[in-house]
Amino acid sequence: MTPRLLGEGGRRRLAALVAATLVAALFGCAQEDAATRAHQALLHTHPFKSWLDAANYQAGVTAFEAKDYRAAFDDWLLVAERGDGEAKLRLGRLSELGLGVPQNYIEAHRWYNLAAAAGTPGAATARDVLAARMSKEQLAEAQRLAAAWRPAGLAAPEGATSALVEGAPSEEPAPARPEAVEHFRAGLSALKAESYDSAIAEFNAGLAISRDADAFFLLGEAYRQAGESESAVKAYDDSLAADPRSAVAERARAAAATLAAQVQVTKPEAITEVQRLLKELRYYNGPADGKLNAKTAAAASAFARKENLAADGSSRLPWSWHSRRRRPRAASRRRRNYAPVPMRSRLGARRTRSRS
Repeated sequence: MTPRLLGEGGRRRLAALVAATLVAALFGCAQEDAATRAHQALLHTHPFKSWLDAANYQAGVTAFEAKDYRAAFDDWLLVAERGDGEAKLRLGRLSELGLGVPQNYIEAHRWYNLAAAAGTPGAATARDVLAARMSKEQLAEAQRLAAAWRPAGLAAPEGATSALVEGAPSEEPAPARPEAVEHFRAGLSALKAESYDSAIAEFNAGLAISRDADAFFLLGEAYRQAGESESAVKAYDDSLAADPRSAVAERARAAAATLAAQVQVTKPEAITEVQRLLKELRYYNGPADGKLNAKTAAAASAFARKENLAADGSSRLPWSWHSRRRRPRAASRRRRNYAPVPMRSRLGARRTRSRS
């Protein structure tokens, strides 16, 4: 069979079809290339100080690419508070555009300024471009906030014993081994997912390989959320012993002091009784196991708000309110004052009725 030759119209249609296919392919490649460049722009270019910073930063990148900007902001904030310049740059960008948080030029300029001070590429340019759109009052406030900012864990809080700081190692602690970091990352993911038993198991497995102040602190957080206060206090103390000058040292001291006071004054028998009573009042639906967990604390807080109770269990309402509340209704009726009627008028009214 002899093939037919295409006419002028057929050649035009074929050329248009081939051109459309090429344009679609090129457009797809351009989209893929843009997505790749956007992902590479979020990658961290400098080595992290700890495995925790790397895990939180990567979690922020994953959340940002999934357009969960609030989660990305929270994850990058954890890294920026420990002094990471690139995380500060990301926070400035989110604050400037209003992604995940309300748009705030003052906060954005503060984060850009802090990132520029850390030597992050592109931060100074972003700061100067934003400053051109801000008023003098806004610039002054942003600069004041940047000057007052301090990374977490650089100084011990007031009242902390000097022995903890004096016991700090003279050199940086050795980084955790890679096999331990795998357990730490799994424990962090379980902790964020509120799977506290899995988090405790993963952190303990990793700490059996390498001692790490961040991992000990997160283990304490998992124990605290699970209601095991004594184990949480021990984990916080282990975090301070591993590195008293770590980025989580201040939080570990405060959490250990708070939980130690609770352990001394709170007994399992009393907690069990409270749980039983809250369950009868339908504030609590968990087991009465004597553990001061997050669910028990939430139920007790809801009961206190409903009954308007203070932290010591006393009522916030004034005594006059309680007096009015307890006064019977009959007493309020007796308080009504009527004009007195003379006795003679009453007798005259009776005689008038009798004569009629």
